[in-house]
Amino acid sequence: MFSLPNILTYFRFLVAPIFLFLYFSGDKVLISISIVLYLFGALSDYFDGYFARKFNSSSTFGQFLDPLADKFIVLASLFAFAFQDIIPLWSVVIILFRDIMTTYMRKLSDKKNHVMQTSKLAKWKTFSQFLFIGYVQTLVFVANSGLFHISNEATNEFIYSDLTFTMMMLLVIYTLFTLFDYIKINKVIFKWKNLI
Repeated sequence: MFSLPNILTYFRFLVAPIFLFLYFSGDKVLISISIVLYLFGALSDYFDGYFARKFNSSSTFGQFLDPLADKFIVLASLFAFAFQDIIPLWSVVIILFRDIMTTYMRKLSDKKNHVMQTSKLAKWKTFSQFLFIGYVQTLVFVANSGLFHISNEATNEFIYSDLTFTMMMLLVIYTLFTLFDYIKINKVIFKWKNLI
């Protein structure tokens, strides 16, 4: 339970509330720190998988906790963007719904001793989400760090742009598609005899 991969997973759970606290502090330095902290949290997703394979320390508990931590840290950032009107709130709610459904499917699979098949498309889903979040957070970092001689107005044109909106819509569509893919390849758990 306290293997190195699981510790890195716990770290992502811890990063999410700290990120939100610093991000909404209103202090430019703390906002920049929150983004750097979030970056380390996102990178831990790669390293926990790497160390799990390297030390052969994969576990059922870790396999359940890891995607849950990903959802936690991703949604923290997306909700932060929504409350800043960078992206529409309803788009984040759709992603939250998808994540609740896949988590329910995992619990249902465990209850029925069925090994839930992982969607190959879903493996790229989290990467795509981190990529989009990284894009927006890079712009926010540029606007707040004071390290670059770029005006906030210029940066905001990119943050609050049609490109950002379009990227988010594509991400929502792709994320929803992975839910349908999960249902398709794990449809056995939805048979009536497996629901009771």
